[in-house]
Amino acid sequence: MTIVGSNSWTARRIAAAETVAQRGELVTLGISPTHPATGYGYIHVGESTGSVAGFPISRVLQFKEKPDRSQAEHYLETGEYYWNSGMFVWTVGRILEQIEQWMPELSKGLEQISSALESNAGQATIEQVWSGLRSQTIDYGIMERAQGVSVIGADDLGWSDVGGWDRFSELLSTDSDGNQIFAEHALMVETQDSLIYQERPDRAKRLIAALGLRDLIVVDTPDVLLVCRRERAEEVRQLVEKLAAAGRTEYL
Repeated sequence: MTIVGSNSWTARRIAAAETVAQRGELVTLGISPTHPATGYGYIHVGESTGSVAGFPISRVLQFKEKPDRSQAEHYLETGEYYWNSGMFVWTVGRILEQIEQWMPELSKGLEQISSALESNAGQATIEQVWSGLRSQTIDYGIMERAQGVSVIGADDLGWSDVGGWDRFSELLSTDSDGNQIFAEHALMVETQDSLIYQERPDRAKRLIAALGLRDLIVVDTPDVLLVCRRERAEEVRQLVEKLAAAGRTEYL
């Protein structure tokens, strides 16, 4: 989930991105990294191509997948990388051309759906065709291979990608010990700088009791209990990958 603030600068920046998109460019919004995050994709920024309404525009050299720690530190040090916000601006015609070129299966499916929408079989066709398409992100399917991609820095959007527990914790208030407690039943003793999150829709009164903890994340749900250090929260995807590989999809 991506959270974005709203203000006049946001509107002006999006208008600038629209102007560039009308020229036939695929436009992405980049966020200047503040720390060596391993949970985000990155954008390698090339030469400047000018500005629109005072907003600098740069050529995108390459999209980078989520890096390891050393790579993320390198990206931060060079100053040549943005975080990939996952927000894009383009014209319908331009993106359809790219889908046809790089994702022909999707393009064919969209053509089938478009034709079917004019008939009574529209909804049935959508469900049949869409369910048969391979799941693929727009980043990997198109943006990593397309030409004519530009980036506009968008640090003032108030962007936060709440895709991990460390980022989620940034949105919560802290108590006097630096803890963030989002749980109905929790008891904390000599515990600092930790996130405790409890999701118990069954209303079971399970108590989370923490003694002598520091810099931990504890997530309690009806079917999974997650415990990890804050600094390794972005690596939770390794657990997800292992569960998927083992066929334990009931926990995903």
